[in-house]
Amino acid sequence: MGKGSSHSTVAVRGLLTGVIMLFAVICYGQSPVTDASDGFTATVKARMADAATLTLLTQYIGPVEGNVKVSQDEGILTDDSLLFGAAVKMPVKRILVDGIDLYVDIHHIGRLHNKKIHTLIITIDSTTGNLLKIATPKPKSNGLRLLAGKKRVADFANDGYVLKPTKAIPKITLFAAVKKSGDSYLFEDTTEIVAYFGNLTDQFRKSIHIKDKPCWCIYFGGVHKQGSCPAGGTPPILSEGYVIIDATTGVLYFEGLRGQS
Repeated sequence: MGKGSSHSTVAVRGLLTGVIMLFAVICYGQSPVTDASDGFTATVKARMADAATLTLLTQYIGPVEGNVKVSQDEGILTDDSLLFGAAVKMPVKRILVDGIDLYVDIHHIGRLHNKKIHTLIITIDSTTGNLLKIATPKPKSNGLRLLAGKKRVADFANDGYVLKPTKAIPKITLFAAVKKSGDSYLFEDTTEIVAYFGNLTDQFRKSIHIKDKPCWCIYFGGVHKQGSCPAGGTPPILSEGYVIIDATTGVLYFEGLRGQS
C-alpha cells in the first residue's frame, strides 16, 4: 500500500464472540476536548448535548450509559485526510464524548479493556448533515503515522476504493463494527481510532460486488503485532490496522496490518 513499509492482509479467522459494551451515565460538564482536530477552529463553545444530539450519538456508536460527559460544539474544519475529499473551511458540528470505557468479552480469554482510549469526537458536516468521521484525539505517541493524512487518502484510492458521504444511519453501529474486526489486539493496544461511514465502491475486485454499499472504514493506531519474518531479516512490528466492514450485514471485507520494514 505504500513504499518503505510492509503490510499483511489477513483472512478472517473468526469473529469475536464477545460483545462490546460502552458504559456511561450521560452527564454534562465542560468537556476537556476542545482541539481534537488540528484543523478545527471553534465558533460556538462546547455546551450540553441536546436530545437530538444524544439520539444521533446512539445511532452512530451504539447505546451509552454510565459516567460519560457528552457535549457539542460548532466550528470550521480544514482537513486533508478525509476519505470523502479534503475539507476547506467547512462548517461542522462536533459531538464530544469523554470518559468512555471500551472493552470486549472474548470466549476463553475473558474481558479485555482498552485503557488508552477514553474520548471520541464525532464530526458532522453542518450543511449536509453527513457524518465526516469519528475519531479519538491524536495521541502524543504510537498513533497513526503510516496510515495518516494525505497518505491515508492516497492509499485508499490506490486500493481501488471510493467512499461517498451519505445521510443514512448505519444499521450496524461503530462499536458493533469494531467487534467484527477480528483480533483482540485492536482493543488492548490501540491508542487511536479514525472511522468513516459512507457508501463504498470497490473498483478493482468486481467479484465481491461492493458497489455503493454502506460501510465502515476504520483505522487503528498503536496496535502491536509481530509480522512474518523476511528471509534473513527481523520480523517487522505491525503497528497500524485498517478494516472495511459492511454496515448492513457486518461482513468483514478487508483487514490489513502495516508496520515499518
